Amino acid sequence: MLKLISEWAFPLFLGFIIISSVIKKKDAVSSFCTGAKQGFSAICSVTPNILAIMVASAIFRKSGAMDFFLHYLTPVFRFFYIPKGIAELILLRPVSGSGAMVLLSQIYEAFGADSYEGLLASVICASTETTLYTVMIYFGVTRVKNTKFPLLIGLLTDFIVILLAVAFVNLLLAAS
Repeated sequence: MLKLISEWAFPLFLGFIIISSVIKKKDAVSSFCTGAKQGFSAICSVTPNILAIMVASAIFRKSGAMDFFLHYLTPVFRFFYIPKGIAELILLRPVSGSGAMVLLSQIYEAFGADSYEGLLASVICASTETTLYTVMIYFGVTRVKNTKFPLLIGLLTDFIVILLAVAFVNLLLAAS
């Protein structure tokens, strides 16, 4: 059944667009071209921001800044019962979603997906946002200059969600 849906979804969608444009008496080709032009323009305006965050993320990891922060934040992580294996994920997640996914797969390999570390990492990745990336992309495209408060609120929310993730995973494992 799923194969049938996947084979027919796109052709039916295209047919719906064509029928809709005929009924509304709109030129589908010019609408498509206008949308493609706007999409290309959006890609061109977002690309510098994406490149900047990718470079910043690589510099953060390769320069030793990640290790520096991990070294000094280890007591804080220990205070909140966050295992050492999750600390790097917590620092990288606001910057890079793809980098966080790589760390998540490494956590699965090292500890197992059903381990405490694996469950906690899964909940953190599913519940937090790539805050710095999101602020840079969306506010960069809209040309908003004052990003201090949205950034602080986003990072505070991520912090609260991480603490809640620790509490809920502990409750989940204690109940089982």
